[in-house]
Amino acid sequence: MHPEAMKKLQEIITSALENCYVRDGWPVYDSCSTHITSLYKEVLKVKSEWLDESDIYRIFLGQLVSKLYHKYQDHQELHGQIKQLLTPSDIADISHSTIDYIESIPRNYEVYLPLPSVVNIKFDSLEICKGVWVKSYKNSEDIPGGYETGLLGLLQPELDVDKVYLVIRSKGYTSGTTESSSTRNAITNFKMLLHSALTNHLFELDNSVLDTIDFVDTIAHKKIPKINLTSVDVDAEHEHTIKTEMPLNLSIFLHQIKLNEKVNGHDGMLQKLDEENLIEVFMKILEKAANLVNAKDPDFAYLKAAAEWSINSKSEQNLTLSFIQNCIGLESVLGDGLGDSSITLALADRCAYIIGTNTKNRKMLRSNFKKLYQLRSKIVHGKVSRLTLDQSNQHYWGQKLLDIIIKKEIDNLQL
Repeated sequence: MHPEAMKKLQEIITSALENCYVRDGWPVYDSCSTHITSLYKEVLKVKSEWLDESDIYRIFLGQLVSKLYHKYQDHQELHGQIKQLLTPSDIADISHSTIDYIESIPRNYEVYLPLPSVVNIKFDSLEICKGVWVKSYKNSEDIPGGYETGLLGLLQPELDVDKVYLVIRSKGYTSGTTESSSTRNAITNFKMLLHSALTNHLFELDNSVLDTIDFVDTIAHKKIPKINLTSVDVDAEHEHTIKTEMPLNLSIFLHQIKLNEKVNGHDGMLQKLDEENLIEVFMKILEKAANLVNAKDPDFAYLKAAAEWSINSKSEQNLTLSFIQNCIGLESVLGDGLGDSSITLALADRCAYIIGTNTKNRKMLRSNFKKLYQLRSKIVHGKVSRLTLDQSNQHYWGQKLLDIIIKKEIDNLQL
């Protein structure tokens, strides 16, 4: 940042602190909101790719609360203005540390996605490509952030021994929400990897896995163990973790993913493969998708978007919403503007050309594709709110269609 810009930020932060009021050990947002907005507008000029206003407040809050926690043993009982609770030197320290942290963004994180039903892989860490791993820890002392303590010693860690994780190096900022730039980017890339693993049959979806989960027999509600992403801030002086709770539908979906025993002709034998051969299977199936994760070419963005919408569709429990999400995925991979009938015909031709094997097959694909988008039009224009059995079958055909197109496009990539 330019020295003048840093000086202006310091003035805004100092004013925010001097006007900030604490109640029950926690800053009152209204007492400093005007200054936080001014701070955001200044930071936005150089950091808008990674931060939004809520992120700026969380960074400010984190630096302030950390100082209060270290200075006061009974911090939860604090009341009053910050300038009465902290010295000018303390306020200057918070101002400098806040600016230093903002300046350090984008930061580097290693983001861990647990796969609770994938078990018994024989390797500890497999780097599929630079910044993309499959990991499992055998020793608790190897777990990032420490096994006995979590974020700033306040939370228990989310990582555990003998669990399987997809891990991605992601850049940006995370505050523990799915909308943080680093987390959002990581989730998109995880969906890319999961889509490839599922369509190439390394993983499979097993609905029976949910039968082993503890169910609460009241009002027919299911008690689904929450799944959290764990972001390890590798730029921090002392390695620590930040957890992000996944939406319920994705938690349910991730619980259903397990290793496919019949992958690549290893019928019933995948778990019996030695480490070297198991690594070979993982590499063969995931390498192209992993390289796509790292690809910077904007022309590849459509494939990432299509894979993400495909996973969204598969994890969505409302069938009508799932149908719309899958259609968005088709639009991502085939092109936009599908509301126009003439364009729909052109894209039906494109779909038939990509995956059709002969004239008869292409004719069938065109016909079914047009029927699929006739149903889409009815839903979008409010003529259909729930899918019938026949329409549900159209939806499942559309999901398979999207998977085939994405797989074929990835297989044809030269990365």
